[in-house]
Amino acid sequence: MDILFAEGSKKEFLELPKETVKDLALEEITSWMSVMVEERVVLTTTMSRVLADPEDMRFRQEIFRDLIDNPELREGLYEAVSMIRSMKEFSGANRATNLKDNALYTILQELRSISLYSDTVRFLSDLLGKYEIRSRGLLALKKEMDAVIATEKFSELNEDVKKMMDDLTTVRSAIIGVNFTPDLDIENVAAVEFMPVPTRSKYSFVNVASSIGILTKAGQGAQAIGMSHVNNVSSKYKDPLLVAMMPMIEKHMKRHFASVKKIISQYRDLDMKGITDLYEGMVFYTCCSRYAEKLQERGYGVSTPVIEKTEDKKWEVKGFYNIRLAMLR
Repeated sequence: MDILFAEGSKKEFLELPKETVKDLALEEITSWMSVMVEERVVLTTTMSRVLADPEDMRFRQEIFRDLIDNPELREGLYEAVSMIRSMKEFSGANRATNLKDNALYTILQELRSISLYSDTVRFLSDLLGKYEIRSRGLLALKKEMDAVIATEKFSELNEDVKKMMDDLTTVRSAIIGVNFTPDLDIENVAAVEFMPVPTRSKYSFVNVASSIGILTKAGQGAQAIGMSHVNNVSSKYKDPLLVAMMPMIEKHMKRHFASVKKIISQYRDLDMKGITDLYEGMVFYTCCSRYAEKLQERGYGVSTPVIEKTEDKKWEVKGFYNIRLAMLR
């Protein structure tokens, strides 16, 4: 859902020239609206596109007023922005690629994506239900989120996400069986058993290292391994024990989470675009209304122009001030 334009809008706008954007100091103004570069880009882009349809202008004003009147709602929506931003990282082409990948990391990444979708839909529905909103945009968003939640598929999704997350939390550690040669070199890793609780050694690392030569080598490379994946560490610092263990652990983890992969595959066609499309609009409304609040705190008035449904092109402005200079005051 795109909350920047009214329903049925042609989404037409006039793009301001770069020179005009510079003259208006939009980039400087957006730097006061957000500290995040990505959000500043969204704000500058949106503000430099002058709407062609007066109905779209009224549509945005309604949402803006809802957030001005309800600061807690605004902050809640900004919390949703971070959730949607994370969803965007897993959506689109990235998600299409991940669904073809059977690597354990990818499976867990896809689970996080589905879980975020479920959490975001419920979060928005609950949040919008707490306030007396009047804008068409937010009312339509609430209606859409409620409709998604009411579907049988969403109910099944929530149950499956809980089941998968419960399955993941049962693995807190692994007990690994290692076979050694007579001279204590690693022969192979023979067994892996997953445990629901963290394991604790009865011996200190020093005790073990002093009795088994191969683990002394592991200790020499511990610092390097802690900073980098074992396969990315130079051969001088590779831990032979970890090198032998990694493929076996990966194999057993995949087998253990085969059911998770099977459940995830049922949601390959899950359309997250309805949520991720909210991102630009959410950033625009929340950051602009925050900025308006800052101006009010400095003693400046904030209002929205009345856009009459008439062909009369005359307009009048009273109490006009430069919002850039207002922040420099």
